[in-house]
Amino acid sequence: MSKRLDYFRMAAAFMIVAIHTAPFEIIGETTDFVITYCLFRVAVPFFLMVSGYFVVADYWKGNKEKIDKYLGKLILIYLAATIIYLPVNIYAGKTVTGVGQFFKILFFEGTFYHLWYLPAAIWGCQLVKFFHWIWGVRGSGLIVLILYVAGTLGDSYYGLVEKSYIGREFYKEIFVFSQYTRNGLFYAPMFLWLGAAVHKITETKVGQEKQKVYTTGFAVSALFMVLEGLWTFKSGWQRHNSMYFMLIPVMFFLFCMLLGESKNENAGREQGLWQSRLLRPMSMWIYILHPFCIILVRGGARVLGFTGYLVENSLIHYLAVCVLSAVLAGGLCLFSAGRRTGAKHG
Repeated sequence: MSKRLDYFRMAAAFMIVAIHTAPFEIIGETTDFVITYCLFRVAVPFFLMVSGYFVVADYWKGNKEKIDKYLGKLILIYLAATIIYLPVNIYAGKTVTGVGQFFKILFFEGTFYHLWYLPAAIWGCQLVKFFHWIWGVRGSGLIVLILYVAGTLGDSYYGLVEKSYIGREFYKEIFVFSQYTRNGLFYAPMFLWLGAAVHKITETKVGQEKQKVYTTGFAVSALFMVLEGLWTFKSGWQRHNSMYFMLIPVMFFLFCMLLGESKNENAGREQGLWQSRLLRPMSMWIYILHPFCIILVRGGARVLGFTGYLVENSLIHYLAVCVLSAVLAGGLCLFSAGRRTGAKHG
């Protein structure tokens, strides 16, 4: 894997923390919106595209076992994360009031607010598999694009769409089983498919000339995504702000750009081991643990009397959560790597 992808994993993990802490709110609402809820929206699609690039692409080539193992891993992670946050849900008094709500939370919304990604990735993989089986690569691409457009209209453009009777009634039915359209039906399949598509149309090593094209394409599309975000935000249309039309070209150019390699990219096996054993799982643990760290920072600040610094100052609050999340995630990864090394030599 390109080192740039591994490094961006960490950046994306901290972007997700920002989405849940609004760090730049202290500067201004518009500034925080542009940085956190426009530019940082690349984080979740990036992780989906990584899965598409390394897992779905292999499935397209006939390696069915890899995607099955990946789905099994996601289910185990989801189960473990659900158990981790079960005491928090109980303490917060969150109860399930019926079978319908139970399935809605379990299969679409996630058992804690950030865990929606896991069932979305599971459903997304299954749908991409199914669409590919029925319609092939191009046909499945058209289907996931149509679903993404429908999802975006129910997300950033919902205030516009709900003015029509058909649009209002359509999304009313959608929101019965999922609070938002950024889920495993409308959102995840697009970026899983796009990651696999990038694998087909690019080489791992991107030439310098192509790299310039990808960099320029990313800069231009990111600018238009910010304008799209501001437009829908200022217009009051946004039910949520996870999905933009320009997010698709942004992610294509960004991912291709990250695939580029420097001259010394493949040097050093020890560094490669460090990446695979620390950086990759660490980003996952930061994602899983950061809401728990938000609770710890807020609780600790209240006990120590530092609420004004560690909570009310959104930027310091964000940095504190990032540091605590990184420390806990790094410790877990080092402990796990040490156990594997000990078992190997034992």
